[in-house]
Amino acid sequence: MFRFREALYVKGPRLRKRFKCSCLNDRRSFLMDPLIEVGITKPEPLPLPEPEPIPCAPHEQ
Repeated sequence: MFRFREALYVKGPRLRKRFKCSCLNDRRSFLMDPLIEVGITKPEPLPLPEPEPIPCAPHEQ
């Protein structure tokens, strides 16, 4: 994951000389030159929703 021009990208496979990268801001794919200067960002975990309690059946009290 890296930042280029204020957008976040995920590096994909190499296609001849360039890399196919997916933009996380608008979900489009771009071919990036391998020599561009990018900012590296540390992946952050997504917050998980809190699990809802499972209701018990009336006979399982």
